[in-house]
Amino acid sequence: MVKKKLTLSIDEDIIEHTKRKAQERGVSISKIVENALRFFVDPHVYCFSCGHRFETSGSEVCTRCGWYKCPKCGSCACSLGDEGAKVAFYMRRTLIDIFQTSEV
Repeated sequence: MVKKKLTLSIDEDIIEHTKRKAQERGVSISKIVENALRFFVDPHVYCFSCGHRFETSGSEVCTRCGWYKCPKCGSCACSLGDEGAKVAFYMRRTLIDIFQTSEV
């Protein structure tokens, strides 16, 4: 894989906190950014029922719960109880917050 340099402008406090946390965890900031960009371009999720990892692009979305149906077992968030569905909803909101901004 060919690597290419990328210049980013990020809030100074975030950079400093990220450097410390990345060092604590033994991971490079480049790897963190690369993983986030890979997910942004080609998102994948894990099935709530069977644990199968699958890409969301091309996956069928349940009209009832709005979550992706697993291509392996067909489950979606409908297979969860009320508490599980609530957790799934807020995890989805977390991903939306991370990858979709409303910058002006």
